[in-house]
Amino acid sequence: MRTFGDQLKNFRVPFLIFLLFWIAGIITFLIIEKDAKFWEILLISICVKPSEASETLNNLYQFIWPLLFELLILTFILTTLQEFYGYNPIISSRKMSSRKSNHTVVLGCNHLGKRVVEYLRENNQPYSVVEIDMTKVEDLINFHQPVVVGDYTDIDIMELAGVKKCKEVICVTSDLRRALIAAVKVRELNSTCDLYMRVFNDHFREYLTSEPWNAYTFSLSKWTMNSVVKWSEKITKENSIIVLENDSIVVRMVDYFGNHLESNVYLIDPEIDAEVYKDLPNVHLLRNECNLLRT
Repeated sequence: MRTFGDQLKNFRVPFLIFLLFWIAGIITFLIIEKDAKFWEILLISICVKPSEASETLNNLYQFIWPLLFELLILTFILTTLQEFYGYNPIISSRKMSSRKSNHTVVLGCNHLGKRVVEYLRENNQPYSVVEIDMTKVEDLINFHQPVVVGDYTDIDIMELAGVKKCKEVICVTSDLRRALIAAVKVRELNSTCDLYMRVFNDHFREYLTSEPWNAYTFSLSKWTMNSVVKWSEKITKENSIIVLENDSIVVRMVDYFGNHLESNVYLIDPEIDAEVYKDLPNVHLLRNECNLLRT
């Protein structure tokens, strides 16, 4: 959140120009007003007392100095009022987030994040959301919900979301690198809150459940496999299975089909890693054929 000091820094150049003009005026009047005392020179420099030495210079100075002063001060005051008291939905949502305590912080607003937020809202649970993509949280901001638009791998953004005072953090990203950085930042701010991490890789799930992270890990693809296993019971060895694309749930599905069913599995995707399925003879990889299918 911007402070009064930040506002002064933004206006340092205009203030400096005005100060130099004022000092130049004082020096000029000291030279031409040889009989005047210093306090009289100061009064002339702020246009309270006219200069008797040069009417032309006095008129020019008394026109420019008040104009610069009024423009600078008026602009500074109006900008400051707009910053601190003007309506800005993004800043308003951020302030709401920073005031939260004993709440849930949702990191990311993808399809899973939106469902988590929807559940929290329906059950009147306090929460805040951190999302770097403004378009994903635009509706929440328009409805005056506690949202911080920013990167949750930045500890300052985490602070704005109230991580220090929260009861739990739910990280819904499927990007392992960002998830690990997020876990570090959360524990830097809050060592006791519950931490829920979406992690597919078993190795990293084991790592995050240990000290100092003490996270609860989960995998959507693993949950989805429970349903896949049920409906795949109807598949016989005479059936062939075609699987499109190659994400985490596909890896689990193909591994299950290859090990538990006698059916032929055709996996279609141009970026398949053949090493993953080398021990599954009934799994057939179609990579180059993808281009033919597109045409």
